[in-house]
Amino acid sequence: MGNEQMSTLASNTEVAPELLLNGRYQVVEVLSNVGWGKTYVAVETYRSDKPKCVIKQIQPISDDPDCLQAARRLFHREAKILEILGHHDLVPQLLDYIEVDRTFYIVQEFIDGQPLNVELSPNQRWSEGQVFDLLWEVLDILAFVHSEGVIHGNLGPDKLIRRASDGRLVLVGFNAINQVRTNLVAVLEQLSSTTELGALGYMPMEQIRGNSRPCSDIYALGMIGIQALTGLNPMQLEEDFQTGEVVWQQQAMVSEELAAILTKMVRYHFKDR
Repeated sequence: MGNEQMSTLASNTEVAPELLLNGRYQVVEVLSNVGWGKTYVAVETYRSDKPKCVIKQIQPISDDPDCLQAARRLFHREAKILEILGHHDLVPQLLDYIEVDRTFYIVQEFIDGQPLNVELSPNQRWSEGQVFDLLWEVLDILAFVHSEGVIHGNLGPDKLIRRASDGRLVLVGFNAINQVRTNLVAVLEQLSSTTELGALGYMPMEQIRGNSRPCSDIYALGMIGIQALTGLNPMQLEEDFQTGEVVWQQQAMVSEELAAILTKMVRYHFKDR
């Protein structure tokens, strides 16, 4: 991994099928296009079965040599982290990481399935049993991630893919990739350029301020659980004016046990979670 050889790149990379990265990865679809880079679905042309993969492009914020060198160090460091995390069956495997023409690319396993937000239909409420299953399943993955000293930092329903082959949830979209860019800019620029508006409802205050912690992921998972129980998007929930705590229990019929668990997961102050 870490191969920096030149690739054949079409001049117009907006047209996905014209992009051949490193002579190996043929892009077939553009998944997203944000300020700091693009995300593609590609096929591995060098393999006979041509399996799909996901390619995440990271565009450095500057051509300054010092800035580029700093970005390169971050890129290799974060790629190594993703490689370690990919050893878990419910985290996408890292397949490759490449630098081409001062642009960085992360190549990961493609997870065939649908994101959890498809299952969280507006005003459709899950049972307590379903929410408990969701919490335990994702907490098991987060326990592994946090044991490696890593914070997901970007957790929301769209970052949990229900794998078609076995119905298990796979955790994707780690913020480690964004850190190649955002570690080089101010927190305000990070929020404006790399945070999707819909993700803000799953972010606790310390994360919005740029101080993510492992319990920030716990907050996000708690908000997903509350969304499943209430059928409401986190942005629709009110906050207590004096304490900042999320006001949600009157929106659901919930046992004291589950209410206590979720309330603790989404406490305003990280020390209380």
